[in-house]
Amino acid sequence: MRFILSLIICLTAFYKGESVDHSGSDTNCPINIKVLNAVNGTPAANLHMQIYRRNADLSWHQFNTGVTGINGEVHNLITEADFIPGMYKIHFNTADYWRNLGYTPFHECVNVSPTYIDC
Repeated sequence: MRFILSLIICLTAFYKGESVDHSGSDTNCPINIKVLNAVNGTPAANLHMQIYRRNADLSWHQFNTGVTGINGEVHNLITEADFIPGMYKIHFNTADYWRNLGYTPFHECVNVSPTYIDC
């Protein structure tokens, strides 16, 4: 049996000074991530990930890690002041996610790459 992890990635950038309401999650979030479990139609809670930014020499630098909350979301991965427009990728540890739910994983990880984010 195959399991599909549906990823809804919300990569957003906001201009400085713009007020954005994120339902109390955070106030300045240049990068937000939301992941849904398509098998049971619920948010994918407790999914570990790493986020990378491409350097000028085209290598990748891991600048943060995160774990989805009960709503399947990760916030506060980078501050607006530290945000640099450029290429980003996210590595999701899906094998551990499925094992923790009692399933045999179909794949070890999901990489969403590259995505250009610019304010």
